[in-house]
Amino acid sequence: MRILSYFFLPTPVFVVALLCCGKTADATESAAAKAATEPLFKFAEWKTALQATLPLPLENESSASTAEADVAAQTGLKLIFAAADLRCYLTRPSLDSDCTEPRFGGAVFFAQKTHPVTLKAGRLSFGYSLSRLKNPSPATTLTPLARTYSVHTGLHASLPTLSSSVQPLSVSVACSSGSKSVCVEAAAQKDSTSFVSAHGASRINPAVRAEWAVTGARFCLESTSTLKSAGSGFDSCWKYAALTEVAVFSPLVSILLQGGAHQTPYTNSALWLYGKTRMTWQSLQLTATAFCIPTADDAPQAAPLIGGSSSVCHIRKQLGLQPQLLFLLTDTVALRCGAHLLWQERITATKYADLFTTHKAALTCAVESNSLTSELTLSGVNLYTTGDFHTASSIPDTCYEACSQLTAVRPKLKTTVKLDAKHYPAQALKSTPTVKDVLTAACSASPGARRLLTATASLTATWKDKVRTAGSATCKVTVRKPGGTFRLQASCALVMPF
Repeated sequence: MRILSYFFLPTPVFVVALLCCGKTADATESAAAKAATEPLFKFAEWKTALQATLPLPLENESSASTAEADVAAQTGLKLIFAAADLRCYLTRPSLDSDCTEPRFGGAVFFAQKTHPVTLKAGRLSFGYSLSRLKNPSPATTLTPLARTYSVHTGLHASLPTLSSSVQPLSVSVACSSGSKSVCVEAAAQKDSTSFVSAHGASRINPAVRAEWAVTGARFCLESTSTLKSAGSGFDSCWKYAALTEVAVFSPLVSILLQGGAHQTPYTNSALWLYGKTRMTWQSLQLTATAFCIPTADDAPQAAPLIGGSSSVCHIRKQLGLQPQLLFLLTDTVALRCGAHLLWQERITATKYADLFTTHKAALTCAVESNSLTSELTLSGVNLYTTGDFHTASSIPDTCYEACSQLTAVRPKLKTTVKLDAKHYPAQALKSTPTVKDVLTAACSASPGARRLLTATASLTATWKDKVRTAGSATCKVTVRKPGGTFRLQASCALVMPF
């Protein structure tokens, strides 16, 4: 009963102010009639999640998990009105701790049919262009069969969610033109951090579209312990950063160019450039990416670029290539093959800041039909690493991975099965070479046409030198009630370390 009491945490109570909306002078009679019939209150959505940790007793106590039994819970309520969005969420990390600070936020929408204006306040999180200023490091995840090619610009001020972390108190405003082709955003946080962005899109012709964005921010930079040990430490200081983005999309060629400028605590400012292009011709698709920091040689080797979140960009240069081929086996079955190759010049996150080059590669083959998708991926990370390392511990670990996934979608059932195996070979140069293996198996099922119930299960185990050192089994059930004026999503998970 004690566990259930944490599952149903007290739901936050919102006090909703009266929203008064006036008609614009140029609004048509039909739009006014539609606004008059639109209900003030749309729906309420309650989300709650419970996670129980229960270590499994094993005969071999030397390899048993040290985790203790515990329960964590999250809950929250979202209220959607015709011109407002209010929400609040609470988290209790464990039975012995109190609830974290409430994650609350609200948004008010004005003149949505003419010149939309959105005001948001609370524990907001930001992304898109701002996330690239906070951490300019390029993406290093290998995605051989990436299909989408899009750019998201602006501040992307987001209200809290059930799984979001506690963010600083913030306020933001976004104003768009009547066609929403141009948008201007501004935001500020409680600690005086501030952001501003302008972005827009235009269609050159029916098949070609262009987007642009300009973003500026003021951050407080703080030195890390690694920078201090490398002799590149500094006192906390406020600095400015700016980002310019231009993209052109067409059926044959798409191009994205990004350039950022950052003030640093050192003598010179830092610049970074990123480019991405995709070419499509019949069944061939080729994507190429490039990233570099032209000012890296003029900066301390341990800090070629410091982002707005005080994170150091350890990648000085990166080149990527992603070819894809599509073969139509039948009218309903296709074979898709892709590869992703990455070359990097980077520094180690140590006090010596050793400069080295490394490679990543992945190959994926997928068979796709209307109701079944089978995918196999083979990849390697930190391949052919070269560089002068002061200590053997600074050498990055090589990893080989094989991953297979099967997804079946039917009118009354959707199932997914995934197997993943990672192998870390022993590094001969290290003082204690160790072979490490990680095996993960997961499956999920969603019965019914509306997928109101989802059940998932996963198992992970780790071995070092053929001795199991860690493991965990997880079972989770999620229930949803969409539609109507009251919506519900509840989940219950059981984590069993062993």
